[in-house]
Amino acid sequence: MKAIRELIKGSGPISFSRFMDLALYDAEGGFYRSGQQVTGRKGSFITSVSVGPVFGEIVSCFLIEEWEQKGRPASWRIIEQGAEQGNWISDILSSMRKRSPEAYAAVQAIIIEPFSEKVERQTETLGKAGHPEKLSWVESGQTCSSSEVFTVFISNELVDAFPFDRVLYSGGQWLEEKVSIGAEGEFIWQTQSIPEGTLWNEIKKWKLPEMEGYRSEVQTSAQEWIKEISGLSDQLVVLTFDYGHRAEEYYQPERKNGTARAYHNHQRSDDLLFQPGSQDITADVNFDLLISAGQECGLKLRTYTDQHHFLVQEAARGLLQEWEWQIRENPEDTEMAAKLRQFKTLMHPEMMGAQFKVLVQESG
Repeated sequence: MKAIRELIKGSGPISFSRFMDLALYDAEGGFYRSGQQVTGRKGSFITSVSVGPVFGEIVSCFLIEEWEQKGRPASWRIIEQGAEQGNWISDILSSMRKRSPEAYAAVQAIIIEPFSEKVERQTETLGKAGHPEKLSWVESGQTCSSSEVFTVFISNELVDAFPFDRVLYSGGQWLEEKVSIGAEGEFIWQTQSIPEGTLWNEIKKWKLPEMEGYRSEVQTSAQEWIKEISGLSDQLVVLTFDYGHRAEEYYQPERKNGTARAYHNHQRSDDLLFQPGSQDITADVNFDLLISAGQECGLKLRTYTDQHHFLVQEAARGLLQEWEWQIRENPEDTEMAAKLRQFKTLMHPEMMGAQFKVLVQESG
């Protein structure tokens, strides 16, 4: 990628977080900006949203319950970041319109989206579903803070795409793995010592194993993100779906090569530097980082569990009873059969149920 090469030639080796930021988000060829990113079975990866509208239907039930527990305010907000095509918020609003017209009438949906090309796709999706009057867009969370309005912030597979740095323990010291250019023009790793500062402090905070050859990721950008989100409202619920672990499990000695990987057409690769802009780059989320950073900003931990238990125990209790009744009444209902297949994919421990985690934080 031209932007990365020019940056390295001008200033020397760059951090992997800077490399990743350009590889994914650069306007002239970043993976998420180029139109290559397609979710679903024909795309680069499958998400809970791409499984079908059942995910949105289940989450809408959770949101309606949150609204009711807050006393059914006459005005409230759902804010999503990382909306991609806009299908999740569209599915949520469609289900809410059917299940609770009162909650739907009171809600305003906001998408945080800095990229105009994605706004266009989201506008088209929401328009087809009949929700254009319910949506507005902002470029950052800082522009939609409203302290008195009850707000639920939602994201699905957002944090795993935040740029991270790479560190390596070698020769009795921690080194940062930066990106440089090799003799033949290829991107290569180059290690440098780590001065005291944010990266060094994070290594010590999470007690990364001091084992020869141990490498992992340090996700400092997520801290700034949670600080921004915490300022959206004094009445705030933050609902995060993603794959990851608590810190103790994340930084196990057995996970000596970290969790970073690249994906293209469902094929996993460990070559993070290959053709930047042509593949997705991701790493598991350190949920303890989100919990700790959230607590510093006044967000309490309410729930941390896997997607299976969240869907079954918290979000879909009433839905499951409803679906069971409908199946008994009409065993040949093909629409209901499709919903049940989607639900099985979302909650099955060998599919998405155990892989994905759910974090619920709240203010006050």
